[in-house]
Amino acid sequence: MNITTEQTVSNQSHHISTVGDIATKQKSPQSQSNYRGLFDRYAQQIIAGDPRRYDAVEVHGVRDKIGDAGNGGETCVEIENVHPKFFSVYIHLKDDGLECVGDFEAYADARTYADELAKQYSWKVLDAVQAQFADYAARNYAVYNPADLVDCIPLSTGKSIFRRMATNGSKTAFCMDRYTMSDVEYDEFCRLLRRDINELN
Repeated sequence: MNITTEQTVSNQSHHISTVGDIATKQKSPQSQSNYRGLFDRYAQQIIAGDPRRYDAVEVHGVRDKIGDAGNGGETCVEIENVHPKFFSVYIHLKDDGLECVGDFEAYADARTYADELAKQYSWKVLDAVQAQFADYAARNYAVYNPADLVDCIPLSTGKSIFRRMATNGSKTAFCMDRYTMSDVEYDEFCRLLRRDINELN
């Protein structure tokens, strides 16, 4: 789906109209280059006691929009499911458009929140990240299993490395667009992976 979004994260007023190419303008939920620890859930403020206006919940990857910035402390970001920096949850308006209701560093947290909202309001979940993963699996002759998508690690070069469970139980690093990491990117990926593991211990 092509959507143009005009959002302001402050006060969680995020309205998205369905027009043209995907481009999101919003105040960055955190520093433009650092979304570590991002975990914002605010559906109840957006729904405001009237869930009948909505009929679905969506999950999308999001990244900074290069070469574009707004005024008044706003940062432009765009929906990007191949090389995301973080993940957002949106609810779909019956009269067309989306409203953002959550921002997360981890894909798993975004999907969990989307599933919670879907269960609470009897909505369907449209997961654009999983759709991208299914496309990747088809192009690479891999068996697609939604639960195999483990996590995503953004690199400073703008690339994002996903990890998936392999049939032997190991976690395999890959890019949704079959991009190959350079040696420098691989070193950064390993360093970030070690950091995340150390933080869990």
